Amino acid sequence: MRARPMAGLLEALTGAGCRDLRADGQPATHFPFTLHPSGRLGELVVDASASSQLLSALLMVLPLSPALPSG
Repeated sequence: MRARPMAGLLEALTGAGCRDLRADGQPATHFPFTLHPSGRLGELVVDASASSQLLSALLMVLPLSPALPSG
């Protein structure tokens, strides 16, 4: 997992309002990392051209996030 292309995902999450993306106490550059949304997430645009697995993972876990608007 450390070899997966992460830049697009991390940029998208940061742009949507997530903060403090950390991996092993350092700024995130690889999995696993901790994600802390700051309030409600905004629009999330992910470039999945490098790997669709990241997009698939987001589609599975984001509906469980309290940072998403309900409805």
